[in-house]
Amino acid sequence: MRFIKDSKKPLSVYSITRYIHSISGLIRRDPNTPIPKGRAIGATLAANAGVTSDDIVSHAFWSNYTIFDTFYRLARNSSNDLTESILNLE
Repeated sequence: MRFIKDSKKPLSVYSITRYIHSISGLIRRDPNTPIPKGRAIGATLAANAGVTSDDIVSHAFWSNYTIFDTFYRLARNSSNDLTESILNLE
């Protein structure tokens, strides 16, 4: 990833974090509900797409499944369309 105005300059971790946070702020949610973390969104979308829990835990460098299930899984019902509920595609 690079800056649009200066393609020779790589993005910093701070810039990427800021962009993810600003995009996450667009997610429709109940008042007083915190913005979901990028890791939680990614892990939950992966789980709903059929990626195994072992693969999610391994790729996220979590020590075990309980970390994912307790702190990062946004929904447990695989029949929900999480992409629609998070990104509101209407």
